[in-house]
Amino acid sequence: SSHGTALGVIRQLHFRGRLKLAIALETRPYNQGSRLTAYELSKENIPFVLIADNMAAAAMQNYKIDAILVGADQVALNGDTANKIGTYMLSVLSNFHRVPFYVVTPTSSINTLIKCGNEIRIEERPPQELITFNNKFTAPKDTPVWNPAFDITPGKLITGILTEKGNCTPE
Repeated sequence: SSHGTALGVIRQLHFRGRLKLAIALETRPYNQGSRLTAYELSKENIPFVLIADNMAAAAMQNYKIDAILVGADQVALNGDTANKIGTYMLSVLSNFHRVPFYVVTPTSSINTLIKCGNEIRIEERPPQELITFNNKFTAPKDTPVWNPAFDITPGKLITGILTEKGNCTPE
């Protein structure tokens, strides 16, 4: 219901008859897209298709995508945005395919103490998330793993930052 979230914008587009299909990504490692977004879209009868995170480029080749909407954990003053890992990759893809890329976030996610993205600390996730599946090892136990929870999308790749107060421009 909040306009400060990507789901809030999708709801409004659907309500206004301006949304044909939402494409939801699974959002690993916790599958928020599968568990939460797909559930909400289904519950509200919003047409959608769920895809694996690594299918985004193929989706851009096979669907007419008008815009990409993502959330944000933190936004720096220059517009650099920290969000779930893979967000930066989506922004690069959207830029290549000339699809507008919007960050939809509450104003509380804009951190006025951070000037740019390289000041944002990125949390590391446990290596087990990448080397196990259903509590069984899929790779050797001593496999070196790099597993950041977030990445930084440069502000220059972001078409706009939408908040509950409207469109926000980096300072």
